[in-house]
Amino acid sequence: MEEHQEKDELVSLDPRIRHHLSEEGLLREYLFVTSVSPCFSRLFTTNPRWIDDIFSSRGLNPRLPHEHEDHLESLIDGASGLDGVRLYKQREHLRIGVRDLLALDDVPVLLEELSHLADAVIQATLWLVEDDMKVRYGVPTTPDGARSAFVIMGLGKLGGMELNFNSDVDLIYLYETEKGETTGPKVVGNHEYFVRLCEALTRALSAVTPHGQMYKVDLRLRPEGNKGDIVLPLRSYELYYESWGQTWERAALIKARPVAGDLELGDLFIDTVKPFVYRKYLDFKSLDEIRSLKLRIDAQAHGKVKGYDVKLGKGGIREIEFVTQAIQLIYGGKDPWLREPNTLKALHRIFGKRLLSHDDYQALERAYIFFRKLENRIQMVECLQAHVVPLSSKDRNRLAVMMGYGYDGASLFLDDLNGHVKTVEEIFNRFFTPAREEEEVLFMEEDALGELLARYGFKDLNRAMRNVRSLYEGRTFEHPSADSKAIFSRLLPRFLDLASRTVSPDWALDNLESLASTQKEGRKTFYEFLLENEGVLEMLVKVFGSSLYLAHHLVSHPELLDYLGDHSFLYGLRPLKQMEEELEQDLMEKGITLLPMKLEELRRWKHREILRIGLRDLFGEVPLQELNHLWTKVADLVAGRLWDWHGLGGVPLCLLALGKWGGRELTYHSDLDLVLLCGDEGRMEEANRMAVDMVRSISAISMEGALFKVDLRLRPHGSHGEMVYPLREFSQYLDRSARLWERQAMLKVRPITGDPALRKEVLEMIQSWVYDTPLSADAGREIWGMRLKMERELSEGLDHIKYSSGGLVDLEFLVQYWQLLWGKEFLQVRRTSTLGALAGLFRVGVIESSVHKRVRYGYLF
Repeated sequence: MEEHQEKDELVSLDPRIRHHLSEEGLLREYLFVTSVSPCFSRLFTTNPRWIDDIFSSRGLNPRLPHEHEDHLESLIDGASGLDGVRLYKQREHLRIGVRDLLALDDVPVLLEELSHLADAVIQATLWLVEDDMKVRYGVPTTPDGARSAFVIMGLGKLGGMELNFNSDVDLIYLYETEKGETTGPKVVGNHEYFVRLCEALTRALSAVTPHGQMYKVDLRLRPEGNKGDIVLPLRSYELYYESWGQTWERAALIKARPVAGDLELGDLFIDTVKPFVYRKYLDFKSLDEIRSLKLRIDAQAHGKVKGYDVKLGKGGIREIEFVTQAIQLIYGGKDPWLREPNTLKALHRIFGKRLLSHDDYQALERAYIFFRKLENRIQMVECLQAHVVPLSSKDRNRLAVMMGYGYDGASLFLDDLNGHVKTVEEIFNRFFTPAREEEEVLFMEEDALGELLARYGFKDLNRAMRNVRSLYEGRTFEHPSADSKAIFSRLLPRFLDLASRTVSPDWALDNLESLASTQKEGRKTFYEFLLENEGVLEMLVKVFGSSLYLAHHLVSHPELLDYLGDHSFLYGLRPLKQMEEELEQDLMEKGITLLPMKLEELRRWKHREILRIGLRDLFGEVPLQELNHLWTKVADLVAGRLWDWHGLGGVPLCLLALGKWGGRELTYHSDLDLVLLCGDEGRMEEANRMAVDMVRSISAISMEGALFKVDLRLRPHGSHGEMVYPLREFSQYLDRSARLWERQAMLKVRPITGDPALRKEVLEMIQSWVYDTPLSADAGREIWGMRLKMERELSEGLDHIKYSSGGLVDLEFLVQYWQLLWGKEFLQVRRTSTLGALAGLFRVGVIESSVHKRVRYGYLF
């Protein structure tokens, strides 16, 4: 194909030009260039004089940076203006492209030459724009009357002196100080002047004209991206990066280089941002964010590109740059030698510091040069900003020729391409595995460690650092093994990442240290367990950083740790009867028959239930009523087991639950409100003794803690009454002495265990008294007065959830008052739970839908 094109070019070539090319010995070279690049062919056809300029011994020689500057300066002096600069750029761009196609120099040298050209063109454009601005505004000055400095910083490929044939130029603009104003006919402040300057400069560089375009300018790397000011003073950059700078901006600033304007101000900018870019420690989040950035690029490109993207594809240029920049971010704070903007030079320095193996270094270097050469070739075909290897065989054959593989070398070219891609992708994936995150954090100096922990959200840095040291080295007189330390060094990065997402990273670290300290000789096993069980670690950190109650529970009962990874434990729901049978079966299998040992096992069982309910509450989005019922089932089981274990089944006795227990509304720290009644006055002494033993078993504190606190104040005569009351006396008390608040309390009565006939009789008797006894005329006023007294004596301020005005008690009293009013007429309102009673009141039409919804919403909240 290219051979035919060369013949066509030769036939159509002007005889004078053919003679010139023959004299220079460059005819074949010219025909090759124009046959593989339709764009180059058009440019030479449009500008035949450029053939003489370029295809000569001098034209194909490299140019030094000052040669571009000198030539452009002379053009400006000769009043050629912006069009003269554009034509010069277009011709020199073409000249360097021809040198590249003819392989007259190494790829890095050619990329550097393109970058020097860009520097000179941007500087010349700045001079011209400043001259135009000076006519109207004069020059910007500082408060002491000196000219305010301005610099253009190159980033990306321009900053790294590795500009492609058709690259954008990534720029940021900055000036010395906004204090001051211009000196010309129209006086404006420095900021307004530089905004207008930069807008005009950007237009001049980016404008597409008959004389070509200088460069497409990309300003998105400035603070706030497209939303930010086009230019800022140096101090504003410093404040932004100190307060808001992100990891990708650190990576971008590695390549920052002053390219035009006041270069000293540019150097000052680099010194200013250096502490932001280069830290003293290994920042795990930075590595994660760099990898996340690459994953985002992959996701955005997925499905949009037909063919392999040399720049952004997996195993491509960007992955080489990310590996290089990650190593620079990790180690550049301690080793200034690594602070090199140019990718190839940076790789060489990284290898020199033994931070890359010889094989990896050579693979990345060869791949980078191959990719950059290929990227140039792709862009030279039509002089477009392209990065994708085309799919058609014709276009691939052309690329193979341009890459030096010859007319039949497409297959070999693609083999080499795929080989480089595979190697780079393997290195990239190997480098960004979590195992690399363990290397330095435990050996940092305190200042650096404190800075790291602050980035992860820790507030009490001294305490956090002590916790980290303790987790690694053990507490005083502890001597963890080397294996334990090594495993913890791998665990810590993952823990810090998870902790940073919790309510309080400080809590999470405090509690991990406390739990680890209970392991003592088992630290290694403990750390291994967490490292190998990702789900357990994630759940543990969530608990530790979100709930002190559950965290302290786990620390106090470390044997519960295994349950964190047991999905069936967390979500298994069983009927109460089955729970009782399982507990008894467990006691039998363990051979536990004595009451003290049974009580300890019951307490341990309750510890598991606390964890189960707490985890479901914290992470399971379980409805409030279900959680209340779960707690109530725990209390019911405890009461039922103790009733049997204390032999109360043979006594005419029943246990009544009241309050939240009676309403199936128990929460984490609820007491058990209970009343005990006996149906046989002749056995009162026996019943009282046995009941006292049972209640003591509920509330007694052992090594495993207590089952529940018990509240007996709702029995007749409160805490001064007997433990057990005869049924007859209890009935008389209700009829003769009970007050209205006790009638409210009995709305929630629920027999839990005891003689079935007695339970039925007691419930009927209490409900008859509660619902059938007429309310006095001033009952509402009395309930209101009691409510106000509770608020005065118990609210402890305006924001007490339960007792303050508008709080939980208001809602409960409101529903209870309605129950007392309507319970005789409507059986549906005789519910022990607040929400159940509220639903019954709505169903029978006593309250409107809007009232029902508002009260229900408030109660649930």
